[in-house]
Amino acid sequence: MIITQWANYFDILQDKFGSPYFTDAEKSLLFNRALIQYVAEFLPVEEPGSLNVEMDRDSIASLSPLIYELPALNMTSAGIILKSTIQGSLTAQITGGVLWRELALKATLGTDVNPPNYTRHNDWAQFLNNSFKSPTDGNPKYYETALDFRFLPINTITNYVFTVLKYPVSVVIDSVAPSNNVSSDMPDFTHDKIIAIALELAGISSRDEALITLKNTRSPEV
Repeated sequence: MIITQWANYFDILQDKFGSPYFTDAEKSLLFNRALIQYVAEFLPVEEPGSLNVEMDRDSIASLSPLIYELPALNMTSAGIILKSTIQGSLTAQITGGVLWRELALKATLGTDVNPPNYTRHNDWAQFLNNSFKSPTDGNPKYYETALDFRFLPINTITNYVFTVLKYPVSVVIDSVAPSNNVSSDMPDFTHDKIIAIALELAGISSRDEALITLKNTRSPEV
């Protein structure tokens, strides 16, 4: 569905529940919040290194338009890869928003491919002083700050490949100037649930009620 269809179904359902009228700007806000909430439901960590986004094939399909494997990057001589560098690499591949979240990371040195181990700030010094846990080319470690990722051992020829989840495109409803409308980049089969979340956020109904009503609204009369 395009964004005007989202708005039409939203209006139909809010009428069914006798809810107040929402402006285009308010509906855009609700839909964008619903998009973020829909995506966020796949992000909680279930176990170390595992996200719901890779729970099954359906989960991946739901978010696949948002997932990008970026070209390899190299750390600086200080062992740093700036987040602005990662963002620039992502921006070169897409249009629209450039906010993102790291999903996966791999390090390639020659023919060796290794998953760098995320390290908590409190554990970093401890690992450096432990010969069994200290970082090596075959067992690189990193931690994260607001501006960058910091790696050890420092090896500027190691290629680091980030897989990231970008934020969904911010949708815009403009009934006065339809050319300003911006539709979602999410797969079509996710749209009903996103509309239902928006209705729930608007206080119109529970998500289950909204999905049932939306399904009935979209079904031909028998």
